[in-house]
Amino acid sequence: MSISIAAIAQQATNVGTITDPSGAALLNVNVTVTNLDSNAVKQIQTETQFPAGPRPRQMDLSLFKSFVFNEARGSRFELRAESFNTWNHTEFTQVSNGLGSSNFGQVTSAFDPRVFQFGAKLYF
Repeated sequence: MSISIAAIAQQATNVGTITDPSGAALLNVNVTVTNLDSNAVKQIQTETQFPAGPRPRQMDLSLFKSFVFNEARGSRFELRAESFNTWNHTEFTQVSNGLGSSNFGQVTSAFDPRVFQFGAKLYF
């Protein structure tokens, strides 16, 4: 299989999936990329395992409030409120990629849901 890509830059990133005529992803495929301007040739190999599952997109949030008691001594009281996975998006774990597995291609678990944490500190 050969792919020709015209490129002007010295460096490029090609992203995509090599598929067969039915649309199934092909693994462990050798690909030749040729720069038509410079005739530079690069041999690459596609992934040898099925692609990783969905990537987490988690946002954490922290709020702090300090109350100063004595500036000279530096004593203060601090309140904290923190949330992890603030927007509560479902974050799935990896897709099962064992070919002989009964759950092949399925996501069978997820990461933790939204978590809140509250705290207080006294500096003296």
